[in-house]
Amino acid sequence: MEEYIRNLQIFKEFQNWIDDGERKKLRFFHINETLKTLMISVSDFSRFRNVVIVTFSPSEAEIIFQELRVIYSKPENLVYIPDLNLKDKDNSEEIFNEARVVYELSKILEPHDSTRIFITSVDSFVMPVIPKNIISDSVIDLGTGLEISLDKIQELFSGLGYNYTKQISEPGDFSVRGGIADIFINGSKVPVRLEFFGDKIESIREFDLTEGISIREIEKVRVYPINFRDLLSLMLKKRETAYRDFYLFSYFSLKDTLFITDEAESISKRIDFLRKEFPRGGLLGHVERLEFEFEKYSSRYKNLFLSEHSLSRIDAIDANSIQIGYFARYFHIFFRSLKEWLEEGFTIFIYVNNQWRKEHLSNMIKRYEEIYKESSNIHIRIGLFRKGFLLPKEKIAVITESDIWGGYRLRKEKKVKGAEELDLSSLRYRDFVVHDEYGIGRYKGLQKKDIDGVNSEFLVIEYQFGEVLFVPLERIGLIQKYISVGNIEPNLHSIRSRRWSREKEQAVKSIEVMVKDLLELYAERSLKKGFCFSADDKLQEEFDMEFSFDETEDQVNAIQQVKKDMESDIPMDRLICGDVGFGKTEIAIRAAFKAVKDGKQVAMLAPTTILCEQHYYTFIDRFKNHAVLIEMLSRFVNSKKQREVLSLLSQGKVDIIIGTHRLLSKDISFKDLGLLIIDEEQRFGVKQKEKLRQIKKNVDTLTLTATPIPRTLYFSLLKLR
Repeated sequence: MEEYIRNLQIFKEFQNWIDDGERKKLRFFHINETLKTLMISVSDFSRFRNVVIVTFSPSEAEIIFQELRVIYSKPENLVYIPDLNLKDKDNSEEIFNEARVVYELSKILEPHDSTRIFITSVDSFVMPVIPKNIISDSVIDLGTGLEISLDKIQELFSGLGYNYTKQISEPGDFSVRGGIADIFINGSKVPVRLEFFGDKIESIREFDLTEGISIREIEKVRVYPINFRDLLSLMLKKRETAYRDFYLFSYFSLKDTLFITDEAESISKRIDFLRKEFPRGGLLGHVERLEFEFEKYSSRYKNLFLSEHSLSRIDAIDANSIQIGYFARYFHIFFRSLKEWLEEGFTIFIYVNNQWRKEHLSNMIKRYEEIYKESSNIHIRIGLFRKGFLLPKEKIAVITESDIWGGYRLRKEKKVKGAEELDLSSLRYRDFVVHDEYGIGRYKGLQKKDIDGVNSEFLVIEYQFGEVLFVPLERIGLIQKYISVGNIEPNLHSIRSRRWSREKEQAVKSIEVMVKDLLELYAERSLKKGFCFSADDKLQEEFDMEFSFDETEDQVNAIQQVKKDMESDIPMDRLICGDVGFGKTEIAIRAAFKAVKDGKQVAMLAPTTILCEQHYYTFIDRFKNHAVLIEMLSRFVNSKKQREVLSLLSQGKVDIIIGTHRLLSKDISFKDLGLLIIDEEQRFGVKQKEKLRQIKKNVDTLTLTATPIPRTLYFSLLKLR
């Protein structure tokens, strides 16, 4: 695709303008949003230190950043600057964004050899930022051999806005204990540990927050400030700096910065909105004049204006891109369009979101002989784009996954999370806790002790007979909160007694007995021959493609494993574990289609009538384009309808039956049951589970759950299920 873009006349004019040191402005109209991104991704910006893409909204900036990150040859040089809502002081997402903005501002000022591309919205230019001289003065460099006391380190970190904690867990935290200072630096993915010998930094190492082990040793580290709001508010009150220095423009020099203004008309409307949103007064009292300031300052830079619409054609170039319509998952229209474009001599590029989609689409094309014989002119690539386009003159067609299936979803960058372990703030004085080696005790608070000249903090746990155990904070992983049954208080263990050891040994023996029973059941299942479902064909692939969202990596993995199990002659018994809304039902739906396609019946068991009804309508909607009879059995269905459904079920005319425990009744008869889907098995009673065990002996079984019982999860992890 890169060569095709570079050979476009509009791109040549664009690149010539970039290289021309005299011409300041260039305008393109009728340029599709995907074409914009593709042209930017292959352009040579080497004569500029910075390229700044300004969009009309924060969401548009994030989308362009995500699209470029997939296809740009140097993604490490892409910098996304999030917007700030300075009115919202307590929103944790805003605090995270503020910290990130400070980090990105700091990075702008650092020397770099290759061109960096900054993507942001006009909001970031309208809102005030910390002047660059303050940012430069706030960055701290620390290296091995540096003479500095731990008290001074604590003072510096606090001054930069970092939060002092007993144990760090996320970016913005730091802790000091003994001869060690840990800090999770703003913008970093892993924390850093500084080890001191007296008042000198002896070593610096990155470490894994969960395991506590060293990743690598480094010579120096740069600590970026995190307190955006405090620094900004202080500077505005002092007014020692000119107002123009409070804007992002001040960070980019005129001589080595290229501006790309995306949809200037929309940017102007956005500024009008922001002026109304932030009236005079307070922190943002000077925003009234920002529309003028933005136009004034941006006009000083070499500036490229891009617009999808036809506004002003004065000194503008028509890109002549035509947007492709939405196929809405009508594959016969999609393939007919491919055939027509190929006959007209078009070269076609199809961008899909992942490798799995790419392989499936390739397999579908192979089954259309008229298209496949011309497939050398079809190129399937991985890329995250919203809308495709046609260039009729150049005979190029670009189609995106969302053109075919819809469901474009922005993949947001997630905040870095720390280790999950016992939260000290959740413990109350005299709470019961369980120590892995000593058993149940009672939490008695924290206490500092001096051990070999090192002052450390310990958890104090009281046991039977007044025995006391001191647990270093570093070994907090050995302790968990005691979960009681009802209001019954447990008996404390004694540190000197073997009772805790004996109870653990007895638990192990009980587990061994249970394992033996279950292994016999699963051995019996493995000896029985199940039905081998056929491999995926064109019909299955088309059904899979009708899913209107982009599958997650874990979802794709689970789907492939379920299908592999079903194609084996050993009866499947697979557990799918995931939180509500994470796509478990879609996995079950694809398995159900595979079973029905091979002439087998499917039963789905839900613990409540409401869940049963929800699943019923989900299946109805998903199978709407296919001749599959789906029925429901629950107390929502009247007696007459139930008798009718039972009759059709026994005759094999019902393909998929969804019901509550009613499906386990004696009057239920299947003609040829091939797949049993169980939603939240742990919510069924003992007798119902016994009935399920009998059914599961020779039928493929798929269990869905958000909260598996420990035994079920444990056997799955051991691959016994």
